[in-house]
Amino acid sequence: TPNGDGVNDVFRILNTNIKLLNFTIYNRWGEMVFSTSGISEGWDGTYKEVAQPMGTFVWECDYEISKTGKRKSAKGNVTLLR
Repeated sequence: TPNGDGVNDVFRILNTNIKLLNFTIYNRWGEMVFSTSGISEGWDGTYKEVAQPMGTFVWECDYEISKTGKRKSAKGNVTLLR
């Protein structure tokens, strides 16, 4: 709910025990709307500075576990509400 109230305005990875390799979000047409390798960065519900419509977006994350150096990946869905 990116509405500027300070609650859930940005979707990001919160685990600090990893090294983020890539965090990407796609719209329903498979178009990449966000990508970062910075652990402190997150998606604010926009693409090219345009607010995206409500709906389901797909996210993918490639990361490395800090203690072991083992690489892993995860993926899922996030629902954007306004």
